[in-house]
Amino acid sequence: MDDAAEYQKLRRNMKGDQGSSEGHPGSNDGISSVIYSAEGEELTINCEAESESSGQRDQWSRGVEFLFSCIALSVGLGNVWRFPFIALENGGGAFLIPYVIVLLLIGRPVYYLEVIIGQFSSRGCIRAFDMAPIMRGIAYGQVYSTALATTYYACIMALTIRYLVASFSEVLPWTYCLVEWGKSCVATGATAANDSSIVQGVSSAELFFTQVTVLREPESLDDNGLGTPSWDLVLCLLATWVIIGTILSKGIRSSGKLPISWPCFPM
Repeated sequence: MDDAAEYQKLRRNMKGDQGSSEGHPGSNDGISSVIYSAEGEELTINCEAESESSGQRDQWSRGVEFLFSCIALSVGLGNVWRFPFIALENGGGAFLIPYVIVLLLIGRPVYYLEVIIGQFSSRGCIRAFDMAPIMRGIAYGQVYSTALATTYYACIMALTIRYLVASFSEVLPWTYCLVEWGKSCVATGATAANDSSIVQGVSSAELFFTQVTVLREPESLDDNGLGTPSWDLVLCLLATWVIIGTILSKGIRSSGKLPISWPCFPM
């Protein structure tokens, strides 16, 4: 029999076997490729089977989830809280000119390149650079910088939770002064345009955050060093990491649902 005819016959048999095995979900013996070779009069056919569970990555259920995840990555506390302060300290409106130029020439193209590489390779940050092993250090640098950013951002979220819990009080605890806070304390709600003593004082909100309740910064490190942990902040930090772990527990199947609302509430 002619080799080509024998090959076509084998292909038809393979298609029939695959069609009959579709009704058996437990079967993982589907043939994915055929290697055909003929040496003289001898016909050699090697069939390679590939398991269906060969590490397929999860996919976004909808394209809008990926879009909002990118927006949620870009929009955060820094845009509302830190960026206006940085702009004011570096020239105000004049700062926006070099910022927009660098954003258009470097920031957005690199961001877009990163997204393209991730979608094209469908791999993690490090394995995506298998195409250029010499540049794999970039991937390790991305993982390291992301770990640092996640760590300090989790601390900021812990402070946010601390203030959220305190805000349920009938009277906000940082709007008034206590006797032990000293005479230099000025209640946040106090208004006195011509009182120099109030102008030179420290607001109750600042004392509440830095020295009294939240951070509890000592005036000097000579006595007790850094001091003991603030257990209310430890619990808030633990709650933050529990929330992060819950969101990431099922990968993009769980984390892809929340970013739809995140960009609308950056604070």
